[in-house]
Amino acid sequence: MSSTTYTVEIPPIHYLLLGLETAIFKHQDPQGAKLEALSYLTKVLRAAVEKEIIEIWDFENEVSADLKKITDLESSIYREENGILNFERILQCKIKYTFNNYIIKNAVFNRHRHGSPSQKIASYGFFALIENQSDKPSRSTVIKIKNEERESSGNPFVRKRNENMNLNYFEKLKIQEAKQLYFDQNNNYQKEILNTNSFLALERIFLSFQNTFIITKYLFVPEHFHKNATAVIDLLVQTFSPENEYEFHTAVEIEGVKFYVYKHDPVSCALTFSKTGKLYIRDQNGVKEVDENTTFSDLTDMPAIDQKLQNIIEII
Repeated sequence: MSSTTYTVEIPPIHYLLLGLETAIFKHQDPQGAKLEALSYLTKVLRAAVEKEIIEIWDFENEVSADLKKITDLESSIYREENGILNFERILQCKIKYTFNNYIIKNAVFNRHRHGSPSQKIASYGFFALIENQSDKPSRSTVIKIKNEERESSGNPFVRKRNENMNLNYFEKLKIQEAKQLYFDQNNNYQKEILNTNSFLALERIFLSFQNTFIITKYLFVPEHFHKNATAVIDLLVQTFSPENEYEFHTAVEIEGVKFYVYKHDPVSCALTFSKTGKLYIRDQNGVKEVDENTTFSDLTDMPAIDQKLQNIIEII
C-alpha cells in the first residue's frame, strides 16, 4: 500500500539564520499530512518575514505596478480561514531572500569559484514543500517560495495562459503594468486601445508603432475583436515587415472588459509608408499623420513619459 509524505525543506544556511529545520510529515490521511506541512511552512515563512530573512513586496493597489513591503502576513488576503497562509496569493508577490553583509561579501570574494555573486546567493536554496509517494521513484515540488518565470511557449501569438496554472509574480507584474499603462491619461504615445473593427484604423495604429523608435509600444485588443484583429496584425506584419517584433504580452480585465495586450519592440529605424503613401507616427495623443507642420523632432524625439513606468517597462 502506497503512502504519501510531505517535506518542508529548509536550506542549511536558512536553518542557521532562522533556527527552524527541515521537517517530514506522514499521516494515515495524506490530506492531514499535507495540512500539517502547510501549517509548518506557514510558521517558517512568518518567522522569516519577522526576522527579515525574507522580504515580501506586494502591489500597492489593483491598478498599480508599484510595490509596497509587507511586514504583516496576518491580513486576510494572505491567509486562509484556518490560519494557513494563502501561498497562491503570496507567490504573486515579489519575494526576496536577504543575507547579512558577511554572507554577501563571501559570495563576492568566492565568485571565481562559484560564478557571479548572484549565482552563489541563488545556490543557497529556498523554502519548499515536497511531496513523495512511496510507489513513485521521484518527488514532486508542491510549493517553491521563490519567484520563478515559466518557460515561453515559443509561439509569440499564444494568447492564453494555462488555466490550470496559478498566476505567478512575473505574470502578475505584467498585468499590473498593463493596467497602470491603460489608465495613464498622459501616455497615449506608448499605448493604443483598439475601439473599432476598422481595418484602416488598425493599419494606422500598426504603422504608427512601426515608425516610433526607441520604446516598446502596447496595443490593447478587446476580446470581442481579438480573433480577427490578431489575424489582421499577422497580415500587416507579413506585408510591411516580416521581422517585426510583435507578440502577445498579457491578458487583463479592465472595467469588465477583457483585453489581450500585444507589444511591439522596435527592430529598425526605417520609416514605413502606407500603400497610399501616407506616413503615420505617434505623439501624446496617439496616432499622428505626418503633414506640412510635422517637424524633425516629431519623428526623432520621444515625449517625456512617467519615468517610474518607463523603468518597469525596460526591466520587463
